[in-house]
Amino acid sequence: MTELTAVYLFRGYEHVQQDPLLCLMIAQAYLGRAMTRQSDNRNFQISQVGAEVPHPPFAVFGDGPGRVADKQGLAFLTKYRKYSRKDELSQEEVEFNYGRAFHGIGESSRKHAPSLIIGVPHLAIKHYEFVLQSIQRRMNEAGPEYGDVGAARRELSATVGEGVLTAQQIRNESLAYEVAHNLMQLYAAVGNMELVKQKSAWLAI
Repeated sequence: MTELTAVYLFRGYEHVQQDPLLCLMIAQAYLGRAMTRQSDNRNFQISQVGAEVPHPPFAVFGDGPGRVADKQGLAFLTKYRKYSRKDELSQEEVEFNYGRAFHGIGESSRKHAPSLIIGVPHLAIKHYEFVLQSIQRRMNEAGPEYGDVGAARRELSATVGEGVLTAQQIRNESLAYEVAHNLMQLYAAVGNMELVKQKSAWLAI
């Protein structure tokens, strides 16, 4: 994240502090910068809770009091979760973005600082698996082959005139493909080919 990028992000944050997308953008920007060679203290930028939000164009980066944003990295991810909608689809997206954040930290730490951050991939897996479980649950409730719950939903939808998604449509319109692909990468990295094969079923057409 450059100084100019920070200026615009925090200018918006000062006016709309409860916007989940803005919080996500700031979180990803800090996490991205934290894993570059220009960062003096990666762990600090990833998780530190600092001073008040500086007013542009003052310095946004730095490791001392008065030079950091209100919250950095994972703290902004927490705000993103807090202000996101609580419906099932939105929470799947939140969990995916959490997983991708940890996934990205793991990838960067292996390249630039393998001794600083240990065990991050398992955090990514936790969030990715939550997304697949949620999608599978919605698929199980969708089609005629998935039992009484699906039948009840279809009957209700027909009554009120709403469209009903099939299990395949739910999968196609969800984050299933992206999540399965990322999980396969993580499992392959540790040599667990059985789980790689298991997750590959989500990619079948």
